[in-house]
Amino acid sequence: MSERQPRSTDELVHDLYLTGFLMLVNAIVLGLEMSELVKPGSVKAFLSHLLGGE
Repeated sequence: MSERQPRSTDELVHDLYLTGFLMLVNAIVLGLEMSELVKPGSVKAFLSHLLGGE
């Protein structure tokens, strides 16, 4: 494997924002499933379908 270059600050900030955004989306989905506005598992099934799963 080749040596990786040290990551720039911009890349790290971008990764932090992306991680935060995904955590926020996950929390919203979890909240919707817990409040039973959305059937549990339906969002996950929809996303896996979008990503070329089943």
